[in-house]
Amino acid sequence: MTKPIRTCVVCRKRFGKSELERYVWRDGKVVADLQKKLAGRGAYCCRSCCREKFLTEKKYWKVVFRIG
Repeated sequence: MTKPIRTCVVCRKRFGKSELERYVWRDGKVVADLQKKLAGRGAYCCRSCCREKFLTEKKYWKVVFRIG
């Protein structure tokens, strides 16, 4: 059985799901989904500098979470 593959929303590189951090949009802010089970659209991000970029630059949020 193959492991699930996800793409980092910042660098666009592909990783195994377990290698990435998942974030969801909750109550007007981005929340880390540590157990990867929260409902809603999730955004995956690698643990390198991409995480910092994703959390500080809101341009990624608009695209990933489809915020108007």
